[in-house]
Amino acid sequence: MEKKQPVGLVLGLLIGLIAGVVVSGLWTNRKVRAGWNLVPVVVASQDIEEGTVITFEYLSQRSIPEQFVTSNVVLPETATYIINQKLRVSVVAGDPLHWSYFETSPSKPAPAGRQPAASDSAR
Repeated sequence: MEKKQPVGLVLGLLIGLIAGVVVSGLWTNRKVRAGWNLVPVVVASQDIEEGTVITFEYLSQRSIPEQFVTSNVVLPETATYIINQKLRVSVVAGDPLHWSYFETSPSKPAPAGRQPAASDSAR
């Protein structure tokens, strides 16, 4: 009596194993990508020296992962608040701009959600 090879069973297990690996890889990839959604922020379009008064030609927009965007990062919808403001620090082209990089002018209120610096309240 000849023994039959369980080819169908082996082939089915192999296909199931491959499908499991593919699904697991897709799930892991989705978890790894969480927090890496891109968000537009305002960046320096060129190197800018400390003390420079900001105009639109110094600004550009770039998208960065949302996990790196804090409340201190200037977003495009609030970029007008930094126009005509003086930089406290030098920045390199491509660097995201932060609210703390600017001297605050009493004539320009901070955008909603931003608190004036402690030094601003003393004015």
